[in-house]
Amino acid sequence: MSQLSVPKDNVFRAKTRNKNKPKFKRNKNQVQNQITQLPETPYLEISPQTDEPQFFDPFAEAEEVDLKQAKQIHVRAQQTQVRAKIGKDGKRKPHWVTTIEGLPEKFEKKKIVQNFKKALACAGNIVEDETWGEVIQLQGDYRDFVFKFLTGNPGLELSESVVVVHG
Repeated sequence: MSQLSVPKDNVFRAKTRNKNKPKFKRNKNQVQNQITQLPETPYLEISPQTDEPQFFDPFAEAEEVDLKQAKQIHVRAQQTQVRAKIGKDGKRKPHWVTTIEGLPEKFEKKKIVQNFKKALACAGNIVEDETWGEVIQLQGDYRDFVFKFLTGNPGLELSESVVVVHG
Protein backbone atom coordinates (compact mmCIF):
# COMPACT_ATOMS: atom_id res chain seq x y z
CA MET A 1 0.00 0.00 0.00
CA SER A 2 1.33 3.39 -0.88
CA GLN A 3 0.79 6.38 1.36
CA LEU A 4 -0.43 9.70 0.09
CA SER A 5 2.15 12.45 0.22
CA VAL A 6 1.20 15.74 1.84
CA PRO A 7 3.14 18.95 1.16
CA LYS A 8 5.35 19.88 4.08
CA ASP A 9 4.04 23.42 4.38
CA ASN A 10 0.45 22.23 4.97
CA VAL A 11 1.28 19.79 7.78
CA PHE A 12 0.43 21.03 11.26
CA ARG A 13 0.03 24.62 10.10
CA ALA A 14 -2.33 25.43 12.94
CA LYS A 15 0.11 24.29 15.63
CA THR A 16 3.20 26.12 14.38
CA ARG A 17 3.77 29.81 15.08
CA ASN A 18 5.95 32.36 13.39
CA LYS A 19 9.02 32.71 15.62
CA ASN A 20 9.62 36.33 14.57
CA LYS A 21 6.25 37.48 15.89
CA PRO A 22 6.43 38.70 19.47
CA LYS A 23 4.07 37.20 21.98
CA PHE A 24 1.91 39.74 23.69
CA LYS A 25 1.62 39.06 27.39
CA ARG A 26 0.19 41.38 29.97
CA ASN A 27 0.85 41.43 33.63
CA LYS A 28 -2.06 41.22 36.03
CA ASN A 29 -1.17 44.70 37.29
CA GLN A 30 -1.48 46.18 33.78
CA VAL A 31 -4.91 44.63 33.34
CA GLN A 32 -6.05 45.87 36.76
CA ASN A 33 -4.82 49.41 35.93
CA GLN A 34 -6.77 49.39 32.66
CA ILE A 35 -9.92 48.21 34.41
CA THR A 36 -9.71 50.88 37.10
CA GLN A 37 -9.12 53.61 34.51
CA LEU A 38 -12.39 52.85 32.69
CA PRO A 39 -15.19 55.30 33.47
CA GLU A 40 -18.01 53.90 35.53
CA THR A 41 -20.70 55.71 33.53
CA PRO A 42 -19.76 55.78 29.86
CA TYR A 43 -22.97 57.60 28.87
CA LEU A 44 -22.48 60.74 30.93
CA GLU A 45 -23.01 64.13 29.34
CA ILE A 46 -22.44 67.54 30.94
CA SER A 47 -25.18 70.02 30.20
CA PRO A 48 -23.94 73.53 29.23
CA GLN A 49 -26.91 75.24 30.97
CA THR A 50 -26.65 73.63 34.41
CA ASP A 51 -23.04 72.34 34.40
CA GLU A 52 -24.33 69.15 35.97
CA PRO A 53 -23.81 65.68 34.55
CA GLN A 54 -26.81 64.13 32.87
CA PHE A 55 -27.26 60.53 31.80
CA PHE A 56 -28.44 59.66 28.34
CA ASP A 57 -29.15 56.44 26.52
CA PRO A 58 -27.69 56.37 22.98
CA PHE A 59 -30.04 53.54 21.98
CA ALA A 60 -33.25 55.16 23.24
CA GLU A 61 -34.26 56.40 19.78
CA ALA A 62 -33.27 53.19 18.02
CA GLU A 63 -36.06 51.25 16.38
CA GLU A 64 -36.32 47.69 15.26
CA VAL A 65 -34.58 47.09 11.95
CA ASP A 66 -36.63 45.39 9.26
CA LEU A 67 -34.21 43.47 7.05
CA LYS A 68 -36.95 42.35 4.68
CA GLN A 69 -37.34 45.89 3.33
CA ALA A 70 -33.66 46.40 2.55
CA LYS A 71 -32.57 49.48 0.69
CA GLN A 72 -30.15 47.49 -1.45
CA ILE A 73 -30.67 44.55 -3.76
CA HIS A 74 -27.97 41.90 -3.46
CA VAL A 75 -27.06 39.65 -6.40
CA ARG A 76 -24.86 36.67 -5.48
CA ALA A 77 -23.58 33.59 -7.28
CA GLN A 78 -22.96 30.60 -5.01
CA GLN A 79 -21.38 27.27 -5.77
CA THR A 80 -23.51 24.35 -4.63
CA GLN A 81 -22.45 21.00 -3.23
CA VAL A 82 -23.88 19.11 -6.20
CA ARG A 83 -21.50 16.88 -8.10
CA ALA A 84 -19.77 18.87 -10.84
CA LYS A 85 -20.56 18.02 -14.44
CA ILE A 86 -17.80 16.89 -16.76
CA GLY A 87 -17.90 18.72 -20.07
CA LYS A 88 -17.09 17.43 -23.55
CA ASP A 89 -13.51 18.61 -23.17
CA GLY A 90 -13.09 16.55 -19.99
CA LYS A 91 -12.96 19.52 -17.60
CA ARG A 92 -15.10 19.75 -14.49
CA LYS A 93 -17.82 22.39 -14.54
CA PRO A 94 -19.18 23.34 -11.10
CA HIS A 95 -22.86 23.98 -10.44
CA TRP A 96 -23.77 27.62 -9.68
CA VAL A 97 -26.90 29.25 -8.27
CA THR A 98 -27.56 32.99 -8.64
CA THR A 99 -29.62 34.56 -5.84
CA ILE A 100 -31.39 37.94 -5.90
CA GLU A 101 -32.20 39.23 -2.42
CA GLY A 102 -33.93 42.37 -1.18
CA LEU A 103 -36.27 43.11 -4.08
CA PRO A 104 -39.01 45.55 -3.00
CA GLU A 105 -42.54 44.26 -2.57
CA LYS A 106 -43.87 46.43 -5.42
CA PHE A 107 -42.30 44.13 -8.04
CA GLU A 108 -44.02 40.88 -8.98
CA LYS A 109 -41.32 38.30 -8.38
CA LYS A 110 -43.21 35.57 -10.21
CA LYS A 111 -43.17 37.56 -13.45
CA ILE A 112 -39.49 38.43 -12.99
CA VAL A 113 -38.64 34.73 -12.58
CA GLN A 114 -40.66 33.87 -15.69
CA ASN A 115 -38.75 36.52 -17.64
CA PHE A 116 -35.38 35.16 -16.46
CA LYS A 117 -36.37 31.57 -17.24
CA LYS A 118 -37.44 32.52 -20.75
CA ALA A 119 -34.47 34.78 -21.54
CA LEU A 120 -31.74 32.61 -19.98
CA ALA A 121 -33.19 29.13 -20.60
CA CYS A 122 -32.53 28.15 -17.00
CA ALA A 123 -34.52 26.88 -14.04
CA GLY A 124 -35.57 29.38 -11.39
CA ASN A 125 -37.79 29.61 -8.34
CA ILE A 126 -38.75 31.80 -5.39
CA VAL A 127 -37.64 30.73 -1.92
CA GLU A 128 -38.84 32.22 1.38
CA ASP A 129 -36.02 33.35 3.70
CA GLU A 130 -36.29 34.54 7.31
CA THR A 131 -34.11 37.64 6.97
CA TRP A 132 -34.47 38.55 3.27
CA GLY A 133 -38.09 37.60 2.62
CA GLU A 134 -38.66 36.19 -0.86
CA VAL A 135 -35.40 35.33 -2.65
CA ILE A 136 -35.16 34.55 -6.36
CA GLN A 137 -32.86 31.63 -7.26
CA LEU A 138 -31.61 30.95 -10.80
CA GLN A 139 -29.57 27.92 -11.84
CA GLY A 140 -26.30 29.14 -13.29
CA ASP A 141 -24.01 32.16 -12.89
CA TYR A 142 -26.02 35.06 -14.36
CA ARG A 143 -24.83 37.99 -12.23
CA ASP A 144 -24.05 40.24 -15.21
CA PHE A 145 -27.37 39.60 -16.95
CA VAL A 146 -29.34 40.14 -13.72
CA PHE A 147 -27.49 43.41 -13.07
CA LYS A 148 -28.23 44.64 -16.61
CA PHE A 149 -31.89 43.64 -16.22
CA LEU A 150 -32.30 45.40 -12.87
CA THR A 151 -30.59 48.62 -14.01
CA GLY A 152 -31.32 48.63 -17.75
CA ASN A 153 -34.00 50.28 -19.86
CA PRO A 154 -35.88 47.13 -20.93
CA GLY A 155 -35.69 45.94 -17.30
CA LEU A 156 -36.69 47.44 -13.95
CA GLU A 157 -34.66 50.67 -14.39
CA LEU A 158 -33.26 50.82 -10.85
CA SER A 159 -30.24 52.97 -10.05
CA GLU A 160 -26.85 51.26 -10.03
CA SER A 161 -26.16 52.37 -6.45
CA VAL A 162 -29.09 50.26 -5.20
CA VAL A 163 -27.96 47.00 -6.84
CA VAL A 164 -24.92 45.30 -5.26
CA VAL A 165 -23.26 42.46 -7.16
CA HIS A 166 -21.11 40.18 -4.98
CA GLY A 167 -18.25 38.11 -6.31
